[in-house]
Amino acid sequence: MSSLDEAVCRRFLMRVLFSAVGRRDPVDLLSRDRTSGEGDVFTEGSLLQAIRKVKPDIIYLYLTQEMAYLDEKDDRYVKSIMELYRHLDYKSEDEALKEVMIHKIMGQDEGRPHDFNLCIQELGSALNKIHEKHSEAELYVNISSGTPAIENALYLLASFSSYKMRVVQVDAPGFVGESNSNNEKKQKVDYDQELANLSILEANKEKLRAYYPPLENMNYTLKKRLMIGNINQFNYKAALTIARTVADFLDASVISLIKAADYKSTLDNTRKESALKGVKKSLRFSEYKKRGVRIVDYLLYLDLNLKRGLLLDFFRGLTPFIINVFELYLKRVLKIPLDSYTEERGRKGIRRCFSPEKLDRDDTGRKIHSLLTRGRTVKFNFGNSIASWHCLILIKGLSTDVDFIRKCQQLRDIEVAIRNPVAHRIVSLDENGVVHMMSEATRKSGKRTGGKTPADIMDLCQKVLEACGLDLPPDVWQTYENINKHIISLL
Repeated sequence: MSSLDEAVCRRFLMRVLFSAVGRRDPVDLLSRDRTSGEGDVFTEGSLLQAIRKVKPDIIYLYLTQEMAYLDEKDDRYVKSIMELYRHLDYKSEDEALKEVMIHKIMGQDEGRPHDFNLCIQELGSALNKIHEKHSEAELYVNISSGTPAIENALYLLASFSSYKMRVVQVDAPGFVGESNSNNEKKQKVDYDQELANLSILEANKEKLRAYYPPLENMNYTLKKRLMIGNINQFNYKAALTIARTVADFLDASVISLIKAADYKSTLDNTRKESALKGVKKSLRFSEYKKRGVRIVDYLLYLDLNLKRGLLLDFFRGLTPFIINVFELYLKRVLKIPLDSYTEERGRKGIRRCFSPEKLDRDDTGRKIHSLLTRGRTVKFNFGNSIASWHCLILIKGLSTDVDFIRKCQQLRDIEVAIRNPVAHRIVSLDENGVVHMMSEATRKSGKRTGGKTPADIMDLCQKVLEACGLDLPPDVWQTYENINKHIISLL
């Protein structure tokens, strides 16, 4: 992150630093200066170096029982931190930090600070409480202070956390010509706050040893894979459930887009649009949204059922599509608005029927009346709801597109052969069952419907809708695949 980016973040987000305290904190005092070779050593520890890097607003110090004992002697950690804040440079930022809040967490290590399992439990609990209290803040974790068990536990917790943590690492100090192992042999000097303050002052001139190492959060990585898998299977509800468990790692737009895709896949246009309100237009997925035409979304919904293997739902949903696509063709291509010749009947207008009176008002109506009633051995019942076979009669009588008429007849035959039986019986259906039912219908009726697979039937539905003059984009039938790619690109 650049200094400009850090300044921008600082204007809006509070920074919280969690750090254990080690034996070299706040400063490491030895009998020889590691840099100049003169006088006593007063090298800044990882705690202060991490603070220099993060410049936190709030600091949580984790003290093992040993470190708490040292702290009780002279309050060395708070005193050194306050001294450091006197020297921190804020010239590159909009405003200086006026004060820092410091909280101490007393460890319950019972003299076992090297117990890894104990560290995982205790540090994990502490970090969870801090995150709950400061959920809107940026959380930083110093992984270079404390016992090896504490450092490793913090690294592991940051790697598998369900919320975002940024780790801070501090390189060990050293000097040319002498190894760190030799440094360890130098004689320790009793803690002296004046030497500590001097160390802080001298460290202002030195290169910062703290930095942000790259850290892949394995929890998010694993759940991201699960999200991608579910999205590619069009299982948006499962993807949304997973996304909410790692919401800290995701832009709010991503969750809104998954919500919108889920609502779109269930034809809930109102809630889909509501979910998209919080998403920038540049980040929204593309879709066919011609006003007043929902049949495209409905056919995409049927296609989703097919892709999910829900063949019963696919075939049971065919009738609404067939009657609506037939009516759409009559209206847009043949310029026959059926609404002008129908009326609502029954309780609360649950039936839409042809009206003899309205049909007799003009030549087109009389033509429709003739097509519906001619050649019938049984008198046409105008009280019956409009069905797909009514519309097919009109298309056959009024259209000159022979190929389109053939496709419409095939759809109607499929409705009779498969949709009607599965809509009224408790059955199981797979692709082989579909092919068998179509072949049986062909054998009994002599109509050419045999051998069609569910994919063939979906292709037929798409071609019939494409003939209705909606000016569909070329990739409209890949809408959900495109939505998936778009969402996945933002994860």
